[in-house]
Amino acid sequence: MRAIGSFRPDTIFHLASLFLAQHTPGQVEPLVLSNVLLGAQLLEAMRAGGVQGLVNAGTAWQNFSGDEYLPVNLYAATKQAFADILLYYVETAGVRAVTLKLFDSYGPGDTRRKLLHMLLECMRSGQPLAMSGGEQVLDLVHVDDLCRAFLRAAELIADPAQPANAVYAVSGGQRRTLRAVVATVERAAGRPLPIVWGARPYREREVMQPWSGPPVPGWQPQIGLEDGLRGLLASEGLQQTEERA
Repeated sequence: MRAIGSFRPDTIFHLASLFLAQHTPGQVEPLVLSNVLLGAQLLEAMRAGGVQGLVNAGTAWQNFSGDEYLPVNLYAATKQAFADILLYYVETAGVRAVTLKLFDSYGPGDTRRKLLHMLLECMRSGQPLAMSGGEQVLDLVHVDDLCRAFLRAAELIADPAQPANAVYAVSGGQRRTLRAVVATVERAAGRPLPIVWGARPYREREVMQPWSGPPVPGWQPQIGLEDGLRGLLASEGLQQTEERA
């Protein structure tokens, strides 16, 4: 609270969270502490310090099966709990907020054990990678486009003509099935991957079709999936042989 009061930023970017696709009983507390309590404390510090702008990172998993609100998992439910607390501070403390609901992001230097990280490991090792049937649709957004979306959200907050508490979807605009994404990686790398399709069951409450929410006004992705994946492979030294020449 003292740090925010002394620094008094125009806008705070709130991306801190704990992500767990599936949780155990012992992980309930850290999920709530990270995704609800920390955010509530941040909002209270903003109120005390007179800071009004907040760009909040939400998740498209708050909207399972395209519903207005239906959480995929407890992680998504805690993100919604913070959104409800945020509404209180918008109404009572003059906070102006934009929540960006995110899908799958990727880019160079990403060490999270998500899809593309596992595909890169598979490519290096040559070891078979067990996957589901691969029919779920993915929405991949390059990290550079994601950063531009956050900066655009800050501009929207500064515009008094914009809503005080808006929610937008940050979509890469090129949705493809998991199988199609893997095929795109294979084309970019110039080699097949040893994927074992159907070796793993779909996750409980698997998101087969991503939510379609309102886009960020004045923003659109600039990095297509093929270009983004080629750049990712090049950064890892895994691009096609002819591209290295």
